[in-house]
Amino acid sequence: GHSLGGAYCTLTYAEFLRQQAGTQFRHFVFGDMYSYGSPRVCLQPFATQVNSLTQAGGGKYVFRIVNRDDPVCTVPPRTVAQIPAYPFIHVGGAWRLAESGPQRMIQEPPPVDPQSVVDIIWNVKNHR
Repeated sequence: GHSLGGAYCTLTYAEFLRQQAGTQFRHFVFGDMYSYGSPRVCLQPFATQVNSLTQAGGGKYVFRIVNRDDPVCTVPPRTVAQIPAYPFIHVGGAWRLAESGPQRMIQEPPPVDPQSVVDIIWNVKNHR
């Protein structure tokens, strides 16, 4: 999924994984999940649970793709002052598409570091 679709994709995939042991989904085989330009969608306990269900070697991976300095991937919160009220984070590992090629984002989950309004306006071109 892309943007809001990536957020929905993350939440839906996580719920499928959480319910996989149940009778409804026990015959389903879930592969990897890819999201592009997704905003932050969860709090730390949710991210910890999803990340534990998608550990390396478990056959299920979560990939987030970030195009350069896409501002959508840094919200919510919109400002640093809003961090206590909106402590949302990402799940899974991320790759940034840069001029020099794909780069693994080392610090995962990334720190909550929203862009300034000026940077959001300037970088909105990267949300594609």
